[in-house]
Amino acid sequence: MNRTAICRVAAAAALLAAAVGFAAPLVAQDPEVKPQPTVPATVVAAMRAAEAAAAAVDLAMETSGRMAGGLTFVARGSVRVLRAEQSAPARTHTVVDYEFGDGLTGRVETVQTEEGILTLQQDPTFGETFVRIDAATCKDLEWAAAASPDDEVPFQSGPRAGSPLGADLFADLSVRFDLRSVDKALPEGMQGTWWAGDRKQMPGGDAEAADLPVADRVEAFVRDDWVLMDVQYVSKGEVVQRVRLQKAVLGGEIPKDGFRINAGGKQPVAAKDHPPTWQQIEQALQRASEKKGGELPPSRR
Repeated sequence: MNRTAICRVAAAAALLAAAVGFAAPLVAQDPEVKPQPTVPATVVAAMRAAEAAAAAVDLAMETSGRMAGGLTFVARGSVRVLRAEQSAPARTHTVVDYEFGDGLTGRVETVQTEEGILTLQQDPTFGETFVRIDAATCKDLEWAAAASPDDEVPFQSGPRAGSPLGADLFADLSVRFDLRSVDKALPEGMQGTWWAGDRKQMPGGDAEAADLPVADRVEAFVRDDWVLMDVQYVSKGEVVQRVRLQKAVLGGEIPKDGFRINAGGKQPVAAKDHPPTWQQIEQALQRASEKKGGELPPSRR
């Protein structure tokens, strides 16, 4: 794999982990493993209840780590979620700035409202793009994600937006690692519980991921208000990736009109008029349609 390709892989991993919250740890994962009831199930249940009750969430986080080849990266981001109803997030705003050890930098900012998605990307390889995805296409992508849960569907709300306190990730960690509460110094000024465990032996082993170090152990801190604040992935005694919340505010006021992107006066391009974006969308919809026996996306029926 050439240098540019490695940087693209690293960027994808870092952005996903930092911008939408702990969702893509730098570990190889067996695609056949499915979520299931786990030992710390009561913690997951409490986290989900807290998520359902949180009408507004404001997070700031940092992801740092290294690739298997030694390339380091750091991504700093924020996530804001404002729910019109407690059952689902209505508006989300994510911002991520990332940097690699070789000097490459980039930024991704995304806003999703009932009107659709705006995404502004400053990419070290492809430059700057500002794209609008209309509400109907967003519904199509939601349909594709439901039809193809094991496939990556672009522009879908990440786990930290859909599960802002980290319940989904903690549930996944408990499937892949033998989590137990452990005695470890608490972060300064916080109360809560550290959980840690070694990787479980999965049927068929782990999927190969040549560019990513495989974690054999994980440590995670859950604050006493059920926020997953810190996740550390460990390989051979060394932390190879860490995702840490620097701020986690539940409740409070987040103005609805604050969900916008300042693009310096630039106007967004419709997704259909931006070939790279539209190609991603079309491919995702095609895969979902094939899995649904030829069923068309909602906007095309």
